[in-house]
Amino acid sequence: MGDDGLPPGHVIGRYRIERELGRGGFGITYLARERRLGWPVAIKEYYSQGLASRSDNGDVVPTGGNEVDFDWGLQRLGEEAKILWQVQHPNIARVHSYEEQGGTGYIVMEYVEGESLSKRLGRQVTLVEADIRQFVLPIMDGLAEVHRNGFLHLDIAPKNIMLTPDGTGVVLDFGAARPTQRAAAGEATILMTPSYAALEQHAGSSQSPATDIYSLGAVLYRA
Repeated sequence: MGDDGLPPGHVIGRYRIERELGRGGFGITYLARERRLGWPVAIKEYYSQGLASRSDNGDVVPTGGNEVDFDWGLQRLGEEAKILWQVQHPNIARVHSYEEQGGTGYIVMEYVEGESLSKRLGRQVTLVEADIRQFVLPIMDGLAEVHRNGFLHLDIAPKNIMLTPDGTGVVLDFGAARPTQRAAAGEATILMTPSYAALEQHAGSSQSPATDIYSLGAVLYRA
């Protein structure tokens, strides 16, 4: 965890930050609670390392002439929130709201307890077939719902699969997602996990639901 995240007690809309859950190159995720009722949420903040810094009051400010790239990433976060709002499925992380505050954006999502598949595989190396079936079959149903709604995830990887205490799987992080029509036109995305991305993603050529299925197959191979 870095020291440039939001501190406990910081308020985003109706929610109060409790602690940092994790971070990547394009954002920081926090555990927070609704201030009146106390129910937990996960809040994903757009904070692109290398493109922005945080001021003393917590605002996020683009640095070094990176305004255009920063604004592109902020727009992507808003698109991610719209996709999650449209796809309603128990094995897809649900979004509650989208907030813009302090120069950046925040997706407020359901808080999914458990651990990532990446963390589980780091501890166990491989999984038995029964455990794999328990998380992958619900994820297949969730991906089918994503595809029925006209979107592709495009970053199915162990780090983006959360395993709940009962062993089922929930798909997280739609930062690379695209409408199917745009992906079919070969719209490239830099937000992918190379070891799990299909050849057409690396080539920037036409992508389809099969692209996500390839990535899920790579996850199964790893597990």
